[in-house]
Amino acid sequence: HQQYLPDQVFIEYNGTWELAPLLELDVPDGWAIVQTLTTVDANTYEMYLNNMRSMMLEQFFISDVVIFNRCSEATDKGKFRRSVKAKNRKAQIVYERADGTIDENYEEELPYDMTQDFLDISDADYGIWFLDAMDNPKNYVGKTVKFLGLVYKPKGKLKSDVFVPGRFAMTCCVDDIQFIGMKCRYDKADSLEHRSWVWVTAEIKYEFAMEYKGKGPVLYATSVEPAEKPEDELVYFS
Repeated sequence: HQQYLPDQVFIEYNGTWELAPLLELDVPDGWAIVQTLTTVDANTYEMYLNNMRSMMLEQFFISDVVIFNRCSEATDKGKFRRSVKAKNRKAQIVYERADGTIDENYEEELPYDMTQDFLDISDADYGIWFLDAMDNPKNYVGKTVKFLGLVYKPKGKLKSDVFVPGRFAMTCCVDDIQFIGMKCRYDKADSLEHRSWVWVTAEIKYEFAMEYKGKGPVLYATSVEPAEKPEDELVYFS
């Protein structure tokens, strides 16, 4: 800083190192991390994900842009996207072909039919639906959705006509399980027991919600029925 007075500094950081030492680094006044780029070899990503998942996903935690290079027609871009978004929903994802060109026309093929007005979301598809609905809420406006969810309605935490149906999802490992759900308006929400299982049928709208600190998908329940606890309470993003 004293010798060169740089306008910008690029740090190439090894992908096997922990991020904490970098984030806690004592830097000169005025210095700040303004952007984090993560490059990933698409050919070896799944191998690293399967064998060193925690180490791999840690790299996405503060990433602004994740670039998957050396992509081919066989690359499962949807699976790659979900693994990143499960850890960092704000990250932008770029797919670069082997010749260095960017694939700008990629659209993930969803496991349910978006041409239909009614979407019956299975346990296997819940994580995929949640991520896509949060990222592309306008695509779901006016659609009716049905899914199995766990009620989040602790006493005194939410308004009488609001609860959050959702699921616990494992993004990385057992120690990284989190609850993911959407705000839901329901005139009988106060009658629901916290942490009970229910079948939710609701229309999706796109509107401001304090819980999102902005606009996002809000469910308007037309039916909430008691349900049995599923055999596997967790959902996944793969």
